[in-house]
Amino acid sequence: WSVALPLPAPPALQTAAAQADAARWMDGLVELGVSGVRVEIAYPWLTAAYHDRRASDEPGYALDADHVLRAYADVVRAARARGLGVTIVHQSRDAADAPDVAAYYEQVRTSGGPRTRYRDERGQEAVMIAGLLEPDALVMVSRPTVEARRFGDVDGAPVLDVSGWTRYIDQAGGRIRRLMRADAPRLLAGTDTGDDRAIVEGFAALGTLDGIDLRMLVIGDADADHLLRVADWADAVRRVAPGKSVTLGEAHLAYRDPTADGAAVEPAEGADAAAWAELDVRFLELLDVLAQDAGLAGVSLDSPAALFRPAPVEAPAGGTDVTPEIGPVGAALQLIAAR
Repeated sequence: WSVALPLPAPPALQTAAAQADAARWMDGLVELGVSGVRVEIAYPWLTAAYHDRRASDEPGYALDADHVLRAYADVVRAARARGLGVTIVHQSRDAADAPDVAAYYEQVRTSGGPRTRYRDERGQEAVMIAGLLEPDALVMVSRPTVEARRFGDVDGAPVLDVSGWTRYIDQAGGRIRRLMRADAPRLLAGTDTGDDRAIVEGFAALGTLDGIDLRMLVIGDADADHLLRVADWADAVRRVAPGKSVTLGEAHLAYRDPTADGAAVEPAEGADAAAWAELDVRFLELLDVLAQDAGLAGVSLDSPAALFRPAPVEAPAGGTDVTPEIGPVGAALQLIAAR
């Protein structure tokens, strides 16, 4: 079992308070008995051209790719010091969340050969992550359809279609393997269970990848029972590539609204919070059964705040040494992880 770390985006991640907050989360997760953490790094944070553009547009802008990389390296070192494994998920940042990223994406889209540039820049970032941060696993793409949408269409079509993502994985993943050889991290890719199973089957056929990483944003909707879909897709992967592992890289505890593309809503309080906690405990038990029946190599949770009680105290300037208190959902995970 692993849990996603709720990290702020750079430059906030570089502050002492943010690093202390990350350490506090990890201390709590160690107490729960989980084996690892997942860290998300978004393109174009590690691309020099992105920072060069911001520096030209914003007087006094001093951030660069090296500073960002060092901030994430501090998080990785802190995880290692606590005996936690590290999986890094590399994805494109949503332009809707950041005007500076939207401006950079527009620059890339209107440059010569935007698809090649996008693929090359993301590939260079993936090589940097693998070689300099040395995670145990690197998810090269987690939601290809959504990530292409975040970037925006090029000439009325996605920046990368399935064949484009396949080429990206082969090129960047192949380079990582040539450079790092036996020291290369496990290379993974996948999509969410609301997407097309053919994407997963196509990725499973790639010799560059060690495994498939699925994401389940909702338990069920009008179209499917997504718990059953995870098991079905895991079987499909093994039919295509018997030796490949399958992980559930994202499953959400509490507060998820299936009408909002998995967007979080405010946590409940009082009696409602107790009801949510009871549902979360049952959900964890379902995930445990699913992991065993579907032969999953791992499960990662994306809502760490639901595991602790009360909600962790905000870290003051300079951080705090207070470890969050385990709540009923965390206690259930603690028992499951110990099995």
